[in-house]
Formats: sequence, structure tokens, C-alpha cells
Amino acid sequence: MTDWERCRPWLEAALEDAQGVFEVEDVEAQIAKGEAVFWPGEKAAAVTQFIETRKGKFLLFWLAGGDLPELRRMHVAIRQWGREQGCVRSLIIGRPGWARVLGYEPAWTTMTKEL
Repeated sequence: MTDWERCRPWLEAALEDAQGVFEVEDVEAQIAKGEAVFWPGEKAAAVTQFIETRKGKFLLFWLAGGDLPELRRMHVAIRQWGREQGCVRSLIIGRPGWARVLGYEPAWTTMTKEL
């Protein structure tokens, strides 16, 4: 079994909060194209991307699921890797609880509505 196959259920569960915007196949395709980075753990997984603007390069934690204590440890290591890649700040897209758990400041709100 590959890391992706083992970690996929955690990421699928996290995508349930995305209200149908993304499917796990979308995530897999972005990783395959090099547009996202997959971080497998023993009991957790994360997916990150870079965002580059005139203000600098940012590390976006786009998707995470699995064991919370392990995700906290992974978060520290991934942020260090982001600094080494030239990132000046990290961002998270996710539920509001991530701000509290990982020490982030809320910056904006994402909203959705059917068309």
C-alpha cells in the first residue's frame, strides 16, 4: 500500500468540510502535477501549496487530516521546510478551530453559496 492510499481516508474526511468544492481526485492531480506537496505521516497527512505575491512567498496549509498531535508535530517541521524554501509566512485554509490549535490569527473568512 502506498502512502497516498494509506492517508487518503484522512484527507477525504477533511474534504467533507469543503462543501463539495474539491474531491480527493483533485488533490491527487495537483500533487501529481507538482502544484501541491503531500506530507504523509504515520497517523496523519497534510497537503501544502505555495502562493507567491509581490509581498513574498507564502506556505499554504490547504488540507490536513488524521491524528491531531501528529499534525501539530508535522506542522512545525513543514513550516521549517517552508522557511527553507523562502516562505515569509504560512496560511491555513480550514475550519476556525485550526487557528486556536496551531496558534494562527484569523485573517479572513471564506464563504460559499450555491449558484
